[in-house]
Amino acid sequence: MSYDRLIKHLPDLPGQTPRCKGLNRDRFWFSTKTVTECPFYEVQTRGTEYILQAGSIHSITSGLEFSLHAIRDRASNPIGSATVKTVGTITSLIEFSTTPPTNVPPNFFAVQTTFSRANALRLYIEDNPRLARLSGKLQAEIESHPYWYTQTDRENANFEITVKGDTASFAFVNNDIKALGLERLPFRVNLEEEDVIMGVLKAASKFNRHYTNLAPNSGERMDIDEGDRDWDEAGESVSVSLMKLERVRMNSWRPLGPIAMEERLHWKQYVEVVGGNDRYGLEITNNTDQSLYPYLFFFNCNDLSIVPWYMSPTVKGSDQDAPLQPGGVITIGYNGGEGRPWRHIIKPAETTAGGSIIRDAEDMQIDFFKLILTTQPVDFSFIKQETPFNGASKKPLSEDVELVIRESVLLTVVTRKGSTSG
Repeated sequence: MSYDRLIKHLPDLPGQTPRCKGLNRDRFWFSTKTVTECPFYEVQTRGTEYILQAGSIHSITSGLEFSLHAIRDRASNPIGSATVKTVGTITSLIEFSTTPPTNVPPNFFAVQTTFSRANALRLYIEDNPRLARLSGKLQAEIESHPYWYTQTDRENANFEITVKGDTASFAFVNNDIKALGLERLPFRVNLEEEDVIMGVLKAASKFNRHYTNLAPNSGERMDIDEGDRDWDEAGESVSVSLMKLERVRMNSWRPLGPIAMEERLHWKQYVEVVGGNDRYGLEITNNTDQSLYPYLFFFNCNDLSIVPWYMSPTVKGSDQDAPLQPGGVITIGYNGGEGRPWRHIIKPAETTAGGSIIRDAEDMQIDFFKLILTTQPVDFSFIKQETPFNGASKKPLSEDVELVIRESVLLTVVTRKGSTSG
């Protein structure tokens, strides 16, 4: 049990609104660990229809199959099986594969039994004898998790591994990140460290999947009655401003004004800054008549980390407890808002993890700030990810989420080389 999930299990408390705040509220009690190989998704019965609380943003596609359970327990006897018929952005319509049981509960749970490769990492491995043993390990990994990876030629890949001296080198290819100028990740791993290399591939797969799923308009328009509006084009329902900050006193900052944004390629909100001492914050304005819960993630394309910058508190209460009220504004990193100011630093060359990981000097850093807006509190802890380039990325890619999304906004920030002092 995690601290934020506890909030959801509390009984209604008259006159009280329990909430759980902070970036680490998804930790388990007493730092215990749990492993979820495949998530449970809730299914809601609406008349003769069954609505799976997962959609294209979860990599759900038509034809996928699920095992259905009355309770959230894999050891329980299934009440049946189902196939996805229609996919929306956040929910899907499923149909029993056989005759439904007589008394279908109003809410039950589904566990995915077949998977889509739609957002699998398309991986190219250089044809080099020094990578032969790694290729064997990768094939075993693909067989175990075919929805995470697929191996292909370089022309169809979006990520590659090549040999550079005694190290493995990594790069995004044929995609948005390369188009912005990041030719290669500024990290290399000793070829003998195969577990670390496999950790990089796992991290790249998760990074690619969540960036793809959470990109604006990546999902279909919702064609199922989900009790909410369709996604709007980014910027119509909310406005986002990247603010340059100055220090007022210790841990206190004020905005100097917004950074001008431009369109670059197909990015509607693109910013270039110079790495150094400057700090930045974010201002979010709600132009809708709905109460919204914002969640802001920082996707670092250089080291594959996904870091939460702002997470709405887990609340058991009414819409009045949502951080972003209709017509309201919240600030992140300044003016008493949550989160620390963001600083963009171009890292120098160094060797880490006992010499097995080499960081090359950087000339640029590409970051995607991903803002997700929901109409109710959501556990998005499954998205965050530490960089694999510390030699310790061996965690399973587990997910367990029930999702209701209103809109998402993508802000692309490219940091050019500058001063790293201060």
